[in-house]
Amino acid sequence: MKHCGETLNRIMNQQRVVRKQFCEFIGITPQYLVKMLKQPSLDSAKLERSCQFLGIDPGEFFDYHPDKSGHTNTIGSIEPKCVDDDTTVTLSTTEFELMKQLLEEKDARIRTLESNLEFIRELVTKGSAPSSESMNK
Repeated sequence: MKHCGETLNRIMNQQRVVRKQFCEFIGITPQYLVKMLKQPSLDSAKLERSCQFLGIDPGEFFDYHPDKSGHTNTIGSIEPKCVDDDTTVTLSTTEFELMKQLLEEKDARIRTLESNLEFIRELVTKGSAPSSESMNK
């Protein structure tokens, strides 16, 4: 097993992680993080939350990599990789959450536009569509 604190610190530095955000996600204080980065091992809950935040496989903390096929099990780059003629994109947990949030915002905008379109159709049907002059004000 690798030194968990050192490994965690190295990965956080590589990803340029904002320590305050990391601590809030994990549920620890910045002071505890300093102690945690010096520890050779971490409790499983903190290890799991750290991996979720960083978008990495827990195997990063061990000298064990079960996939012998040449494919990587780690998550965190946005580089497309070809696997069995299908293109896949791997995202870190943070990137995934941001992508999910972006898609939710897109869906909300589409719903708003559809609602506006329906409102305009009703106005046109009733013969009380706003004039182009009033819409340009």
